[in-house]
Amino acid sequence: DPMQAIALPRTYRKMMDDNLAGVGYVAKVLTALAGVALFLAVLGVYSIMAWSVNERTREIGVRLALGATRSNILWMVSRKGAIIVGVSLLAGIPASVAIARLLRGLLFGVSSSDMLVLAGAPLALTLSAVLACALPARRATRTDPLIALRHE
Repeated sequence: DPMQAIALPRTYRKMMDDNLAGVGYVAKVLTALAGVALFLAVLGVYSIMAWSVNERTREIGVRLALGATRSNILWMVSRKGAIIVGVSLLAGIPASVAIARLLRGLLFGVSSSDMLVLAGAPLALTLSAVLACALPARRATRTDPLIALRHE
């Protein structure tokens, strides 16, 4: 009808951009929060490992004094970190799959069972946790047995 007034003339692309602007903002916020969560997870693993190494300083000193090699100490400390990561993955992967199924309606352009995400996120967390365990494990191998035996 050529006599009708057009209230707000705009292209279809502009209408879609306007409607999806909120989704892009939410995606950016969720990405930032995921980065914070990853940082806190790595910080938590590092803190637990550093505390564990500090608590076991005397034991590590005794082991070194009795002839344990640096690689034995590294393996002992790294194994504890691997157990923490393994238990976390065993609990986290099924929980993430369940939550993804619950939130299926909120996902746009991606499947709730996207294998790249389901494999990539645990891999990224595992690599981050390995790096978080490496520093305390390396510090444990440099423990001086005499100082560790005097440690209270």
